[in-house]
Amino acid sequence: MAEATTNQTSNVSVGKGAAGAYAWIAPYGATLPTDNTEAPSTVDTDYKVLGFIDENGVTFSDATSPTDFNDMSGDAIASTTGAVTKTAAFVPVELKKATLDIIYGAANVTDSNGVITYTDKGPDSTLWTMVFDFVLDGGRKWRVVIPQCKLKELADMTINYQTLVGRQNTMAVLYDATAGGYYKSYLDSTETEAA
Repeated sequence: MAEATTNQTSNVSVGKGAAGAYAWIAPYGATLPTDNTEAPSTVDTDYKVLGFIDENGVTFSDATSPTDFNDMSGDAIASTTGAVTKTAAFVPVELKKATLDIIYGAANVTDSNGVITYTDKGPDSTLWTMVFDFVLDGGRKWRVVIPQCKLKELADMTINYQTLVGRQNTMAVLYDATAGGYYKSYLDSTETEAA
């Protein structure tokens, strides 16, 4: 394949979670996947499957706090991007230890003798590593690796017969010097062949 010289519908797609498992979490420092082929748990056994995410999927957000500078005549002469904020938001809808660990901290959640017990000690600042696996049209695989993140915001949880039990987790995506960035993504190409 060669680089396209015209628009290609093969590059246009909706996204879905990969079959079987598409959201993984591990304590910060877990070995990072270096491609989109193996399940994260085969790269490092510390990765746990988060389970189903609601139909709204995962929302990746980027924000900056730009500052514009003007000269004494009021003309714009410089601009900075300012502070950078990146988040990943999703609603896990499986109530299990891995999802509760994010909210309450792994040290405050136990699953033994058929009962999950957790203690709410307020906001938890545990650092995590996350991996999301998506599938695009045509079977293209897309993996997003977040080397370092922590819970930033937790939405309300409503329990009733019309709504899946779950609450939005908004993760602060932190710059990771070891990984050299905020995210690392691996996306199947339509213009080059796999080695």
